[in-house]
Amino acid sequence: MHRTRPSLLQTLRRLLTLAVCVAPRATGFESTPPRVGEAAHCEPTSKLLIAAEFLAPSCEVAVAGIDYTVAFDDDEQVIYVGVSDPDFETEEGIQVGSTLEEVLETGAAPSVAEPGWVFHTRLPSGWRPTFTHGDSLTETPLPAGFFRAARLGDDG
Repeated sequence: MHRTRPSLLQTLRRLLTLAVCVAPRATGFESTPPRVGEAAHCEPTSKLLIAAEFLAPSCEVAVAGIDYTVAFDDDEQVIYVGVSDPDFETEEGIQVGSTLEEVLETGAAPSVAEPGWVFHTRLPSGWRPTFTHGDSLTETPLPAGFFRAARLGDDG
């Protein structure tokens, strides 16, 4: 059986179709980081523990090379934004691995222990550094990540 070779135009069409089919789905967060209270522009890929005994549907999104975890409610509104990407930096200059002293020097609020979940404090920018191990905040002096949550009155 004789097969003809596809034309260049046919090959380009096939490649374009394949690229569209396998390209990551747009999330709506391409240019600005996700914010608490916004519509969630992504499909849930897992459940995320966002407080002791509270799981919420979540997805991962990347904005400007920074990976964020977004959790949302049944109305698909963002209720939690988390980030543990080492390239993320808060407005105060705090990053994963900053010292507890650096966090406190920003004017951070006193730490809060949420049994079964994390220790956290609130920076002036609204980001909450998390300290996830140990029986007290002083046992884990480096932030493991940052979050904002609707249940704590955070916005943005």
